Amino acid sequence: MAAYARPALALPVLRDAAGAVIPYGDRWDWDEGPPERYYSVTEHPERFAPLLTVAEALTAHLTAEYDATAREGEERRHGERVRTVTLTPAAPDAAALTFTFTGFPSVTLHAGRYFAAAFPDCGCDACDDSVEALAGELEWQTLAVAAGRLRETLRRGRVTCAISSPDGHGISSEHRVTRPGARPPLPPDGWRPWPARVGPPGPAHGRTPPG
Repeated sequence: MAAYARPALALPVLRDAAGAVIPYGDRWDWDEGPPERYYSVTEHPERFAPLLTVAEALTAHLTAEYDATAREGEERRHGERVRTVTLTPAAPDAAALTFTFTGFPSVTLHAGRYFAAAFPDCGCDACDDSVEALAGELEWQTLAVAAGRLRETLRRGRVTCAISSPDGHGISSEHRVTRPGARPPLPPDGWRPWPARVGPPGPAHGRTPPG
C-alpha cells in the first residue's frame, strides 16, 4: 500500500496594514494571550483554503489504496449550501467518513456514527491557527479512521469518541446524544480497519455521482 503524501500547498503570504508579514501560528505570547480585539475577527479566512486541497488529496489516496467508494453530495448548513464527499469502505464494520467543504473555507470531518472535527474549529485571529498544523491534524485523524483507530462508546445517552495513533498521540471527546436509538448500533468490538484495495479503483478514484 502506497503511503499518503501531502500535496504541495499554496500558502499565501499575508500582510498587516503596515505591510509586515503576519506570522500566523506564532503571533502571540501565550503567557499573555492575544489582544482582545482579535477575538471573533478573521482578517484572512482565505488562508484556510489549502485545507480543502488536503481533503481532496485524502479522498484520492483513500479510494486508491482502500476498497472504498466516494460519493458526492450537498447539504445546507447555517443557510449555506455546502459540498460533501462521503467515503464508504466495503467492510460494514469499518467506519465511513464524510468531508464537508464550506465557503469559509473550512473542512469538517465526520466519521463513524458520532465523531466530528472541524478544521479550523474556530478560525478567528485570536486562535492563530497554523494551516500546516491543521493539515497535519486533518491527515492523521482521517488516516487513523481508515486504520481502524476510531472508538465510539455510547452509555446512558452520552457518547465518547476517541482516535489514537501508533505513536501514542490521541484525541477524545464526549457529548450527549439525542435519540440514540434512531441510529444503527455501534459495532460491539469497535470500528475495524478499512480493507485494502485489490484491483484498480473505478473512474475518478471510485467516486459515484450523487442521486
